[in-house]
Amino acid sequence: AVCLLICFAQQVHFELEGRPFLLHPPDATGVPRHEVPLRPLLDALPPPALLPAFLAALLERRVLLVCSKLRTVTLAAEALRLLLWPLRYCHVYVPLVP
Repeated sequence: AVCLLICFAQQVHFELEGRPFLLHPPDATGVPRHEVPLRPLLDALPPPALLPAFLAALLERRVLLVCSKLRTVTLAAEALRLLLWPLRYCHVYVPLVP
């Protein structure tokens, strides 16, 4: 179960698998705050597998990440999205499908 609490445009608090997360909007410079670690993405996808996934996201192709652990796949999806900065993935982004 995901518990979500939104504090109007300042930050988003939520829990996933009993662990708290806090998301912030970018600061005035536009640089996003990297509170999502890259380690889960690097652990899940070694560089030879990460590069095609990154290129697919960069070219706005479909990317599907599959994992039995909800936390791992969510953090990996967020980390992949953050790697695109300063670009943005402009299509549908669903980090977790029930």
